Amino acid sequence: MIVSFTSLSKGGTGKSTLAVIITLSLGLAEKRVLLIDLGEEGSSSRIMLKNPSPPYLRNVLEGTYSLVDSIGLYSLSLFFKRRTIRSEFYMIPNVGSLPILNSNLNYLIIELAKLREYLDIVLLDYPAFQDDVYASSVNRTDKIILVVEPNSAHSVISLARKVLKGEVIPVLNKYIKASTFSRNAYDIILSEYNECVRIPFDPALALMNHRTLPYVLGNLKKETQDSLINLISMISG
Repeated sequence: MIVSFTSLSKGGTGKSTLAVIITLSLGLAEKRVLLIDLGEEGSSSRIMLKNPSPPYLRNVLEGTYSLVDSIGLYSLSLFFKRRTIRSEFYMIPNVGSLPILNSNLNYLIIELAKLREYLDIVLLDYPAFQDDVYASSVNRTDKIILVVEPNSAHSVISLARKVLKGEVIPVLNKYIKASTFSRNAYDIILSEYNECVRIPFDPALALMNHRTLPYVLGNLKKETQDSLINLISMISG
């Protein structure tokens, strides 16, 4: 299954943070998961590795590396309930501009489809700011995780209505029960998609970086864990 994480035209929604957490969780469940970073600044790559080493995704799209040769196997120790657990996952990191052509991204999706026998789930972490070429690629994936934050829900959902054509799983991140913005955003999403996964605002997620990453899963609030489990179930189902 090929799954895209996108926020369309909005940055700072926590899209890459969620993509990383889902990758680690699937790795803990012994799923063969591949995370691909499409961000120029190494969005999920830097959360995972700080300074990822090549080959990068841009090398694949430039034609200097094959897709298979660029896939690295990684392992990360996590601290959860006073014990150490290990998540194993595959990743193609990226740092630097991608040679974005419609044919390049379509090639990527076609080549990834050939790996279905060897991988359970591929997660594509798309950049915050996209054009029609990116949208075309997103629509070729099996499921689209649309990550929205409360203060931009109206504009993002309006854009999604125009450009997203596949199976969309909307996620309202940084949700605060007491916030009018959050409640209104939830209603906007429900009116369009009839479903929405709410990820509560959680300091452990908000402060996540390459240093804190090993400790995040063990410090998430119970309601955050439940929401993430629900999202994983929707992705995997």
